[in-house]
Amino acid sequence: ELEDFRSRGFDRKNRWAYWMAGDGGVLDSAALCALREVWDQGDVVDGVYFPGVDAKLPAVLVTPACDLAHDKVDLWTFVALFPDVDVARAIAAVELRGWRLNPEQGSKISLSSKQRKSLSGTLQSLIQQRYPRYHWLPVPIEGVPAHVADFTNVTSLPSEEVKEKATRLSSLASSWREQLPTRYAAYMGRIGTEDFSAEIVNAHVERLVASVINAEAQEPA
Repeated sequence: ELEDFRSRGFDRKNRWAYWMAGDGGVLDSAALCALREVWDQGDVVDGVYFPGVDAKLPAVLVTPACDLAHDKVDLWTFVALFPDVDVARAIAAVELRGWRLNPEQGSKISLSSKQRKSLSGTLQSLIQQRYPRYHWLPVPIEGVPAHVADFTNVTSLPSEEVKEKATRLSSLASSWREQLPTRYAAYMGRIGTEDFSAEIVNAHVERLVASVINAEAQEPA
């Protein structure tokens, strides 16, 4: 079980130093570094209001570091963080319903070995950053060992308001610090194109398969 930090004299801010010192006995995160002296891109903060969900949530600051260092912007941009178990359940729900299983039935779900392997692969894709919308972070907050940045839940707030009301918890270490805003920018910069018909896709697949087979057949033994 997770320890009660407050009973040991650790307040909310010092709890992060406790994690980083390796004394927590739960998870030490390679994604985090010691809290930087000044606000910086990749800071993990608590108490950021997101109007889309009408709630204050932990978040990651994604405003470019150069803009923060030189006070070039009055509004700072944050991406919301959600417990990874919640995101995992939402992603898994689609697959479970496809198997005619109800993930909200309130009881343990029995899976076949094949279904469990498929579900494990789906959730592994979350951790390996294969979902453009999500960015998994091994960042512990309030006893939850990892969180997911959701690029559809973003807000911008006046910098002075953030400094006054938000609580800095920790800072993302390199290269986590660089990877998250890069993936966020890629997600926001997507350009939609018309989908190819199944016939066109299948025709190209068959053409490529044939080229591979023929090339292998022509190789000398």
